[in-house]
Amino acid sequence: MKHLLLNLFMAVVWATSTKTFSLLNLATGFVISYFIIWLMHDPRVHPARAMSYPLRAWKLISFLLYFMFDLLRSTLRISYYVVSPLRRLHPAILGVPLTAKTDTQITVLANLTTLIPGTFALDISDDHRVLYVHFMKVSNLDRARNSIPQGIERKLLEVMR
Repeated sequence: MKHLLLNLFMAVVWATSTKTFSLLNLATGFVISYFIIWLMHDPRVHPARAMSYPLRAWKLISFLLYFMFDLLRSTLRISYYVVSPLRRLHPAILGVPLTAKTDTQITVLANLTTLIPGTFALDISDDHRVLYVHFMKVSNLDRARNSIPQGIERKLLEVMR
């Protein structure tokens, strides 16, 4: 019952933030909030390690803030490269080692990596241990290769475990 009330509340917050109170928009908010609640609290996956709802909510907010900051930083960096007359780009395709194990974790990570300007997830190895990513500018191979596992993947796995 509490999850339903939370879901309804989140749908109303969605409609308020989009400033559209139509039935379709409320339904969209309901579906999105249901997915968020499902992602944050599914005790069937790991019943012994089920995290409390407030802790998961905090980790999700922390992840979203981290992702938004990374998105803004990358957007500004790529914008500078585009308008700069000294465009010395060094693109590279690197194999990024993965900590993520499940197909869902890997898919979400690949999609989020592609959303960040300057990176594009290309493929995954057959054993699902390496994600191949195109980087628009690489000055240090090791730093670029480790930027995803030490950054967005670490924060994502905190939420999805």
